[in-house]
Amino acid sequence: MKPDARAAQRFFEGLTEVCPVAELDHIHLVHWTTELPSPVEILTPLGFKGTLVAGRQSIFQRFNDHQPRIERKLDDHPSAGVASAGILMELMPGKEATRFAIQRALSCLQPGKHLWVFGSREDGIASLQTLFPKAETVYYKGHLRLVALKAEEGELPQQEEFQSMVVNGVELATRPGLFSWNRPDPASLLLLETITSTPGERLLDFGCGNGLLGITLAKQWPECQVVMSDDLYSAVKCCQQSIAINQLEKRCQVVAENGIGQQLSRMRFNTIVSNPPFHRGTRSDYQIARQFITSATNILAPGGELRLVGSRFLDYGGIMATLLKGVEPIQQEDNFVVWRAFRSNKP
Repeated sequence: MKPDARAAQRFFEGLTEVCPVAELDHIHLVHWTTELPSPVEILTPLGFKGTLVAGRQSIFQRFNDHQPRIERKLDDHPSAGVASAGILMELMPGKEATRFAIQRALSCLQPGKHLWVFGSREDGIASLQTLFPKAETVYYKGHLRLVALKAEEGELPQQEEFQSMVVNGVELATRPGLFSWNRPDPASLLLLETITSTPGERLLDFGCGNGLLGITLAKQWPECQVVMSDDLYSAVKCCQQSIAINQLEKRCQVVAENGIGQQLSRMRFNTIVSNPPFHRGTRSDYQIARQFITSATNILAPGGELRLVGSRFLDYGGIMATLLKGVEPIQQEDNFVVWRAFRSNKP
């Protein structure tokens, strides 16, 4: 059972009993949902005067819109890569992502200072000590726990910022925490197989992750200008690195944006491709899918194509048919379907 808004509120209000909030330099949030109260909003009246390090553009924008007094940075590093006397961060999903994020945080902490990690039992906070034996649970309320780790001088080696993954001869920069970060996703590979003719002058890889679709298509079709977009800043950083590795700076750019926002809405594309994250846990969220497809239709050039890949049980085709023409499944394999649809030629 996940914490509700009231339980989260009580947890962060009580956290001050063990964590010196006024001494925190950074609070790092990446996946914390907007459906729950933000620890930054709760802890600021209780003494927090540091910097919010937002790992997603949507989190950064939330505070830009409603809390202008809070200092904030868009970065995937828990302290934005600067020295810190105290960091509070949420638990990352997955063991490799957890290890990577915590090691990065500890490497920037002043010796003797604390890293505080919070998360729910369902997300694995109780097993954090298996990864870091010196971790200590210092506080819990309901389903949320707070774990403390102390930085020790010379304890951690310098980490590589990126790892390398080669897919069909294309080198990509990647790192733990991204979707399918250490092996190519079969759904994305299936979508790539279907693109056998030029995608046109301008292409968007929406929800790009480590850039598998966008970088591969940019190398395959040298006449194409490619834009890649993602809400997750770690994905943006990896794509920027992949662009540099493949010397595609003149034809590729990356946009940090939640959905199709101010930047993308000003652009027009001949083709949009996506292996979109339209799930919340095990539940399909058709509202997210419908919102994306509606917005994508608006930035397609007349006659432009939208091509999505997803699980068989997701009715992308039904949603696309309400807005676009020529909707059809063009490739099916295992549990995945590639859908294609076109915008009317009328501007």
